[in-house]
Parts: sequence; C-alpha cells; structure tokens
Amino acid sequence: MSKKVLTTPSAPPAMGPYSVAVEANGFVFFSGQVGLLPEGGRAEDDVNIQTRQ
Repeated sequence: MSKKVLTTPSAPPAMGPYSVAVEANGFVFFSGQVGLLPEGGRAEDDVNIQTRQ
C-alpha cells in the first residue's frame, strides 16, 4: 500500500503527532480537523463553511 502525507500552508499545523491528511490507495484520510482559520480563530458554526474553508 502506498501512502503520501499531505500538507498545506492554508491550514493550521497539526496539533499532535499526526498528519493533517494522508492519501492512500486513492482515498484521502483527514485527522483531527477542527473549524479553525489559518490566521487564528474559529470558522463559522456551519459544517459546510468549515469544510470549504
């Protein structure tokens, strides 16, 4: 199984010993994502807005 650790400067860094996301066998797995904005603070309380940010 091949895997690739994904990072982006548009997201806050991981706050623990894990990757923000990992791609494996055509799937992308996200870990520990919360509704925070890169510049700090919380995103709106709407899961759709948090997903798109």
